[in-house]
Amino acid sequence: IGLTTPPATLSVSGSVAVQFNNQTKTDGQTYTVLASDYVVNMKGSGARTVQLQEAADAGQGRVVVVKDGAFNAASNNITIQRNGSDTIDNSNTVAITSNSGSVSLVSNGVDMWLVY
Repeated sequence: IGLTTPPATLSVSGSVAVQFNNQTKTDGQTYTVLASDYVVNMKGSGARTVQLQEAADAGQGRVVVVKDGAFNAASNNITIQRNGSDTIDNSNTVAITSNSGSVSLVSNGVDMWLVY
């Protein structure tokens, strides 16, 4: 931990706790992902936007999960947008368009977020 190139992998036997961030936003509002966020649970109504960190600032392997916590994304889409000139799977945005949907993103540490 704390090494740029660790000599071993981390193996966990049991559960892991991650940063869970509830965000209530209404139509047209944007939430900007923090360095401490892992799960961003988007609540609220209307079309909402989540803006990612720049991939280079996030670092290689950084994971962010965006979830439709209001269960209404089919009628109130959640748009995840890039920061700067980064891409998200070779696009500028990706959207959650199904109720209770989610998107998992992983930074390449340079200029791209990959969707899984």
